[in-house]
Amino acid sequence: MTCDAFPAIEGIQKNDIPKDKISYYNKSRTLVNATSKLINSNDIIILAIIGIERPSSEYKAIEKLCAQLKNNQKLILINSFPTLINNPLKKNKGILKINDYIYEKEDNKHTSNVLMNISLKYKNVYLYNLDKGEITQDAGYINDTVAYYDSRHINMYAAKKLALEHNIDFMKLYKEITKSK
Repeated sequence: MTCDAFPAIEGIQKNDIPKDKISYYNKSRTLVNATSKLINSNDIIILAIIGIERPSSEYKAIEKLCAQLKNNQKLILINSFPTLINNPLKKNKGILKINDYIYEKEDNKHTSNVLMNISLKYKNVYLYNLDKGEITQDAGYINDTVAYYDSRHINMYAAKKLALEHNIDFMKLYKEITKSK
């Protein structure tokens, strides 16, 4: 499952949400019941987490989900690709790299650490990290081509590159997980 801003799982508290994000929160709440049914009816659950400005109740909700997994269920937490402080398209004024501006990545260490600790605590929870590889080498670009359509979202070019780069590695993890059912 993925989300616009907040995962559609039970336990994320409205009072933890910044006012400018309430509409995203409310939208995610409309999907909680459907998501719960899907979680209960599947053996493999994949949850993608973007690592910036997460409310503390989101981490608690993820941990609660992990604690409630049935013995036959496996959860893969995906730590997202890096997000940037500035928008490469605006700074660069085009899709090809024409300047030496160095894009600063937003600090994702807290989310990475929380997700790692959760995955270590539960035997049927696994962590896969997308914050590695080619997308991190020259932040904002892959092979001198803009990889983002704003500071927090990768474009189609980067999505395809990310999929190609992580395909074998992710499938190795997935096969190990499904083999141990």
